Amino acid sequence: MKKYLYSVLILITTLGYGQTKDVPVTPVEAPVAAPMAAPPGGGGGGETSYRWYEDYDGDSFGNPTISILSPTKPNGYVSNQSDLDDNNAYITNITPQTFYQDGDNDTFGNPNVTGSYSVKPPGYVTNNSDYNDTTANITNIAPQYFYQDSDGDTFGNPNVKVYYSVKPTGYVTNNSDYNDTTGNITNIAPATFYRDADNDTFGNPAVTVFYSVKPAGYVTSNTDCNDNDVTLNPNTKWYADTDLDGLGDPAVFVSQCTAPAGSYVRNNTDNCPLVKGSSADCSNILMPSDYNYVLTKNYKKATTTVLEFPSVDQVQTSITYFDGLGRPVQQIANKQSANGKDIVTHITYDAFGRQVQEYLPYEAASANIAFVPNAQTGTVTFYNTAKYDNTANPFSQKELESSPLNRVLKQAAPGNVWAMNQGHEIKLDYQTNTDTEVKLYKATATWTPLLGLYEIAFVDAGNYGANELIKTVTYDENTTATPTETAGATVEFKNKEGQVVLKRTYEAGLKHDTYYVYDPYGNLTYVIPPKA
Repeated sequence: MKKYLYSVLILITTLGYGQTKDVPVTPVEAPVAAPMAAPPGGGGGGETSYRWYEDYDGDSFGNPTISILSPTKPNGYVSNQSDLDDNNAYITNITPQTFYQDGDNDTFGNPNVTGSYSVKPPGYVTNNSDYNDTTANITNIAPQYFYQDSDGDTFGNPNVKVYYSVKPTGYVTNNSDYNDTTGNITNIAPATFYRDADNDTFGNPAVTVFYSVKPAGYVTSNTDCNDNDVTLNPNTKWYADTDLDGLGDPAVFVSQCTAPAGSYVRNNTDNCPLVKGSSADCSNILMPSDYNYVLTKNYKKATTTVLEFPSVDQVQTSITYFDGLGRPVQQIANKQSANGKDIVTHITYDAFGRQVQEYLPYEAASANIAFVPNAQTGTVTFYNTAKYDNTANPFSQKELESSPLNRVLKQAAPGNVWAMNQGHEIKLDYQTNTDTEVKLYKATATWTPLLGLYEIAFVDAGNYGANELIKTVTYDENTTATPTETAGATVEFKNKEGQVVLKRTYEAGLKHDTYYVYDPYGNLTYVIPPKA
């Protein structure tokens, strides 16, 4: 019996000695039964041993690689062998995974603070997407600056901002608000606007707002002198009433809020500013809205009194109307026809502002010197009758060269036969001289002290050099389409100062030259006729 006990003790001692943490041992095979809290009673042979697994980390799960046989559970051992890591109490029989610290409790983990556990511990999560784990305002969304929008105008205060993942209420992504205390000032630089109660575009300097956008009923000008009267502002025109008839001269005025010193009125209906009252010829002028005009009166009889209602025998009245560019567009001689009607001359311009057609005057049906809107048609209709050979072109016409000089190449006259491209135009050609074409005559001036004056002398200096003079060749209406200079042309030579130095005509191919000679001061001194 003692020998048997000694053998068992040796076996237990041997097994216990071999169960260290780092050195696994293979237990001696023995009958194994279900673990018991205590060995069965009795003793001697037939005792049952059980396999127990080390639970080094105390997590109630045993290390499958370290076990012993014992009738009862030793301290630090358990009956299961399901621990996946017996050196870490946080790793049990559940496959471990990496958990990330969620220090700010925003459900997003810190990628820099991790733990490998079987069960997620408090304060940890499975994701590592937190951009900043010290504040719950920064989560897995990339943070950015948001700016306070206290006034709700969608523009943020650059001085009040937060660095969050999600835009909080009352904040926006821009920082462009000039003033976050009022919705009237946004991302547009504010300015002072002035109340314009009378809608005359001039504001009341006493009523202002400081806004980003001009509100209705306000303007940027603060120069209104009376915001309750639309007719009074800095642009109000006061017209001179020289003849004190209560009617203002439309051509003489000042612009200001109040009436200037002297005689000024608000109306501009005086068509005769130097004649008191309204005379018939002035009052009958229908002033067109789009044209200015100059009214001219030539008195034909002497008088010592003002003629309130002058007759046609006493005064000759004419008017010229001008367009917005100051160009005359119509001239009317009042009651100057044989029938006592107005004589109208239409004036027109091409697309470049050049007067290439000059219309003949015609007798209108009116006699009140009012602007005739259809004067061009009226002119054509007047002359397109048998009395005037059914003329379809009652105007002279120029053909101009295609250059800024606008020099005339052809000049046609009124009448069907003399119209442009009918072969009877005056034709012009522009050239320069040759070195043998024009004589150079000079008038010298020599001071003579004895006489106290300049003595003028005629000098023949040879010829003008080539290309020193501008040569203009004019062919009359009876020349061919491509005439030669010697076939009846008139030639004129001018120097660079615009002075005519030679006029040349031809007769049966012979030259007839008239020279003009100037002194050093530009005075015409000699005229040398042909054959002199």
